[in-house]
Amino acid sequence: MNRLLDLGLVTEMSEGQAGPSGGRRPIQLSINKDYGYIIGIEMQVEAYSVVAVNLAGEILRFKKEPKAITPETFIDDVVFIARSFAAEMGGEEKLIGVGIGMGGVIDSDRGIIHYSIPLHLSAPLHFSDTIAQRLNTPFMIGNDANCCAWGELAFHRADGLKNLYRGMVGAKNFFQSMVFLPQFLSTIVIGILWKRMFQADGPVSRLIQIISGNPNAQFDLMLRADTVMYPIGFALIWMYTGFYMVIFLANLQKVDTEMIEAAQIDGASEFQIFIRMIVPVLSGTVLV
Repeated sequence: MNRLLDLGLVTEMSEGQAGPSGGRRPIQLSINKDYGYIIGIEMQVEAYSVVAVNLAGEILRFKKEPKAITPETFIDDVVFIARSFAAEMGGEEKLIGVGIGMGGVIDSDRGIIHYSIPLHLSAPLHFSDTIAQRLNTPFMIGNDANCCAWGELAFHRADGLKNLYRGMVGAKNFFQSMVFLPQFLSTIVIGILWKRMFQADGPVSRLIQIISGNPNAQFDLMLRADTVMYPIGFALIWMYTGFYMVIFLANLQKVDTEMIEAAQIDGASEFQIFIRMIVPVLSGTVLV
């Protein structure tokens, strides 16, 4: 903490009230919002938007200009936009980081753009590896819709909204959508669907024929007393898993991410965080 105070990132606000047993009064600290600024860039098809914010999320400067982006000039354009806008802010000395948002399938953790219509990119672009040699400041790149949603949540702009939806396209989210799909279907539709899946000429029976190496065998699981409970059980699990998944995900939102980050800084392992911080939040849901 002394290091943060010396850097000016944290400032002392005032002294708090001493506890009932007396002792030293706690000193209330606050993030110095003017310690530096962060640049955010949104790359669109025919234009870009760039904004500078302080550590409180307050907009310091904003502009939008037309600019056609191409895969060949994309990284050069990002570097030019970041550096020119930093110059307008008085230099890069107080620049903390740069964030880039754009449409497409983007791996933010590894900094890879897998596919992007605005960029006319169909082959993976290792953005992080290339731009690290050009910018001398931390940076990240992400899908623009996700960046928008996370910004709304981080700065409590969505507190007055009943629902906030964050959409992504990818294998993980496709799987989640398929799991939740039964909640929109009637029991009759689900029954007809799984009956066709497990009947003698259905896809499940054909898969069993391929695995067993006997293409002429008949595997009507719904007509055999010793196997009929398997498709029924599988259909019931698929039918109700989406409902419980929503309940678990809703309760996971109650987990304080700041507390988790503090625990990680203090050296807590992932297992300890799960047992001591996440499980207590989900315990009520599990019991129900």
